[in-house]
Amino acid sequence: MEHPWATGKAAREVNVLPHHRAIERKSSPTWQSKRACHLNANCHPPSLPLLPSDSIAVVLLVHHHCYHEGPPPLQMGALPVSPQSRRSIATIMSSDTAPPHVVEDLFGVVQLLSDGSVVRGDESAIMPAGPFPDVPGVQWKDVVYDATRGLKARVYRPASATGAGADDARKLPVLVYFHGGGYCIREYDQPPFHSCCQRIAAELPAVVLNVQYRRAPEHRLPAAVDDAATFFSWLRTQATALGAATGGEPWLAESADFASTFVSGVSAGANLAHHVVVQVASGQLVVDPVCVAGYALFSAFFGSVERVASEAGPPAGVSLTVETTDKFWRLALPAGATRDHPLANPFGPDSPGLEPLPLPPALVVVPGRDVLCGHMLRYAARLKEMGKDVELAEFPGERHGFSKGQWSEATEELMRILKRKFKRALRLALVGFTRASGATPIPLSLSYTSDTARILPIILCLTRSCRDLAKSSPQPHANDKCSHSLPNVVGDRCIMSGDATPAPHVVEDFFGVVRLLSDGSVLRGDESILMPVGPFPDIPGVQWKDAVYDAARGLRVRLYRPSSSPVAAGEEGSKLPVLVYFHGGGYCIGANDQPMFHSICQRFAAELPAVVLSVQYRLAPEHRLPAAIDDAATFFSWLRAQAAALGAGGAEPWLAESADFSSTFVSGVSAGANLAHHAVVQIAAGQIALAPAVRVAGYVLFSAFFGSVERTATESGSPACASTTAAIDQLWPMVLPVGTTRDHPLANPFGPESPGMETLPLPPALVVVPGLDTVRGHMYRYAARLEEMGKAVELAEFAGEQHGFSVRQWGEANEELVRILKRFVHQGPGAAPNRVVRAPAGMPMAMGNGGHALVLQVGPPWHRFVMCSPG
Repeated sequence: MEHPWATGKAAREVNVLPHHRAIERKSSPTWQSKRACHLNANCHPPSLPLLPSDSIAVVLLVHHHCYHEGPPPLQMGALPVSPQSRRSIATIMSSDTAPPHVVEDLFGVVQLLSDGSVVRGDESAIMPAGPFPDVPGVQWKDVVYDATRGLKARVYRPASATGAGADDARKLPVLVYFHGGGYCIREYDQPPFHSCCQRIAAELPAVVLNVQYRRAPEHRLPAAVDDAATFFSWLRTQATALGAATGGEPWLAESADFASTFVSGVSAGANLAHHVVVQVASGQLVVDPVCVAGYALFSAFFGSVERVASEAGPPAGVSLTVETTDKFWRLALPAGATRDHPLANPFGPDSPGLEPLPLPPALVVVPGRDVLCGHMLRYAARLKEMGKDVELAEFPGERHGFSKGQWSEATEELMRILKRKFKRALRLALVGFTRASGATPIPLSLSYTSDTARILPIILCLTRSCRDLAKSSPQPHANDKCSHSLPNVVGDRCIMSGDATPAPHVVEDFFGVVRLLSDGSVLRGDESILMPVGPFPDIPGVQWKDAVYDAARGLRVRLYRPSSSPVAAGEEGSKLPVLVYFHGGGYCIGANDQPMFHSICQRFAAELPAVVLSVQYRLAPEHRLPAAIDDAATFFSWLRAQAAALGAGGAEPWLAESADFSSTFVSGVSAGANLAHHAVVQIAAGQIALAPAVRVAGYVLFSAFFGSVERTATESGSPACASTTAAIDQLWPMVLPVGTTRDHPLANPFGPESPGMETLPLPPALVVVPGLDTVRGHMYRYAARLEEMGKAVELAEFAGEQHGFSVRQWGEANEELVRILKRFVHQGPGAAPNRVVRAPAGMPMAMGNGGHALVLQVGPPWHRFVMCSPG
């Protein structure tokens, strides 16, 4: 029984059955009825429900002011109890058996006693440290969704959404949120969840519904799952109602787009979100016209009898341990159940199969320092194996439940991911999740980690609005009926179920931004939303302009030079080195004029100083490799013509005035570094003729993008690395010639069919390696193999940096990188006047006998620098 007034510090409730042992305490509480209380007590009216005359239960309510010494008086006058029950109660009171003892104790906050009773304490001692501030511009209020049980949902919406009314364009997606607490503790209105929901409402933006549910052990599972089903039944009635006049909640009627509903939760709430989505997808829970467009699991609370790796070797210093999670399960699951119960283990022996269910797109957020992260990784992997659309977002340095903690860089990144997931899932609800045409689309299988965010800073942005279609379309994931009434949308075409031709389906997907369809067509989204966070300011004192180097294909190069005299004036002896720069983007995305590449080229021009040439090239999959290599060759032919025309007066004026073609360097970042390597090899092999007009004096590879069939240690050394590697593997099939592997010479410079470089007169190389880059093993191998061949190579490792750090926001590491690059360009390899120190332990680079390896300490401790020069 539940009594709202018997909560908090001043009261604990215990259910007592006649066949249990007697209750004895050092200080015994008064047995209370509806009318009776301790003589000196000043209690709220208990309002206990009257039990039927044949009831065999009484209720013990323990108040802090109701303790007294001596045997407790028995006052039963207000409760109609049968004579048999009275005799049973008397037996309890006179029994000499031992008092109940604690059988499970959860932080001293929840204690389960041997007689089945539960004692609750104050949770504030285990509440995460604040502050959890209110978020400006967000309205909230509580509504009751289950009057019988007194269960509520807290509704949040941006103040700007007020009064949207019938204007569907102003309505917002709906995010249903289930709080965490191992199904045993926490409440929906506690500060961490309250603040988190306000932020989600403000920043997505969205209408957020934060749902209360019953907790164990008083209400063991499936009680919470039943409450969630009740909530969605209530939500369905809200979506059906036209507004307050017909019983609908006014805020939802004004602001909520029920056709764009997402289900989410943290910890136990994520477990609950999973079970709700499965019930909706299987048709057990009918929610039409509510449309579940996706779901997000933050730090999901799953379990199994068999331990996962993260449980066998949990991270040090975390508060959530294996022992604690086991205790949660014992308190939450049906009595006698194990951790393989379907409510704990979604893939247990008795769990329903998920393969045939039309699950909506899933986002699985995994903190790397969570003892349960193995279960989350398994969940995402199993969904992927089933062909479901799942995205994995790993945060290696974060702990369980970090999403509701104090706001940080990690939670800001998570919010950006969630915002992107909203937009992407809305598109897929109309594109990929329909069987109307008879086609079976290949769902996307994406992975997002902290490494991936740096490797491929991209995001899907809808290229056309699908919301109007969604308004009139039934729920696409609940049953076949609504799926069959939903059209396929491909690009700007709408293919209805009556069409004879099956709709094209996705065969390759690059993070939702570039999608290759079965008919060979390509869908592109807007890359800008997931670009690295700026600002990327213009650099004072730098001039820039565009020039065309391939008129037939419309390809351009952006020229940068310092505007200060005497360089711009072209005075004798003032000409500058030339730095050719190829942008990154996995050969599939990116452009030479995007802000991050534009800003870094301005910095190079100003700080080296140099004339910088940022080169546009064609992208895959519309133009698979070697298209970009061919474009680079065309560019260098154009550059040679510019250098040759100096005397004839036909050269590009800025190059004629400022460029020292005899000191040309080739560089690139990520895929651009791969491209720089191939260009230099072709020049060294004589396939691209530059001499004598142009001389390549060196080349620089920033975060080089290489691959191979055989994995390097950094690609497979941890779950985070493995997930990022899987994401990159989805890229190569879109870039390489059809049917080739990662050992193709354009991916693997040392593959079985790659041309040998031993005999080539390669110029000196600078290889820049971010120490947190999943593909850094390929960079180490590249530098080591060049050194073994006796080539001049320098390796600069930035231990704390991610892939592509050179084009992200400017920081201390970038300043150090420019200093290294400046020395390399102006003084040549091996000229740094640094002291020689011992190579760091575990240096993953083999130095052969063909050259001298100098390991130098340059600048702050994040940076390790190795120089190799021919002996």
